[in-house]
Amino acid sequence: MALPAADLEFILAIDMKLNANFPDLRRMKKSVANLNALAGKRNTGAFKFVKKQADDKLAGFQQILQKRLNKIPRRTEVALKEVMEFIRDESKKLTPVDTEALRNSAFAVVERGKVTVRGKVGYSITSGDLVGGATDSVDYAVFVHELNNNHDPGSENSRNSNPSGQWKFLQTAVEQNQKDIPRMLARKMGKI
Repeated sequence: MALPAADLEFILAIDMKLNANFPDLRRMKKSVANLNALAGKRNTGAFKFVKKQADDKLAGFQQILQKRLNKIPRRTEVALKEVMEFIRDESKKLTPVDTEALRNSAFAVVERGKVTVRGKVGYSITSGDLVGGATDSVDYAVFVHELNNNHDPGSENSRNSNPSGQWKFLQTAVEQNQKDIPRMLARKMGKI
């Protein structure tokens, strides 16, 4: 699924490229290579037994490592989705309310590629289906977000029935939680 286009959006991407040259794995491979080199020179039963044990240990280590690495993309996707939904929900609390349409246009979606997981929180999907919790689409989200005079409850021009609503509602939700986002992702991903 491609991320939808929106008038107002926040995108977070996580790169999952992993370097398979872990120090322990490199050392084990080097040890096995040394044993293989010696294998041509020694042909004793004891040497073959030691080499077989090293080969088995390396294979077991690689299997365990591969199982853990295979979990990373799915865990990353799930964790990022939860964080993006949290940001969406926090920004909705700050969104000015007149008809609920703007709040109902809020969405949070995640897309997983081969090496990157991207999440998007936004308002007013401009192309594609309503996804990520959005039940409405409006064409004024960016104006409400950016124009401060829309939010003064005492202003004649304001129709904001949410006294806690404010401008920059998405930006504020991201800024208020930006220090916690890495911690939230790590906690949600668990130990890999």
